[in-house]
Amino acid sequence: MDGWGRGIWSTLVNVGDRLAAVLPGLLAMVILLVLGLVLGWLMRAVVTRVARAVGFDRHTEHWGLGASMRRAGIVRSPAETLGVLCSWAVFVLFAGLGIDALASPDARTGTVFLISF
Repeated sequence: MDGWGRGIWSTLVNVGDRLAAVLPGLLAMVILLVLGLVLGWLMRAVVTRVARAVGFDRHTEHWGLGASMRRAGIVRSPAETLGVLCSWAVFVLFAGLGIDALASPDARTGTVFLISF
């Protein structure tokens, strides 16, 4: 092989090594994002249902929050709004964990810690 061929080959090997180092973290990030979406959707359904069951909408109307939300242009009920807020909180938590997994040096070895304190 001549010098040019060795240079191309070594570049391809380097690209493969870098891809192999980044791929576990990227896979962990995608899994955590999908998990965050699914759990967020579940959390939204559960929180909305529980809030309606305990009369959250009625209480917020009594406190004046429902009227304030309508004046602000929020068309969802207070129970639905609470569910959406909880859903986004779960997704943001998992998105942060996914970003941490992508940047984690442990992700290169295939070991991913979901929560580390």
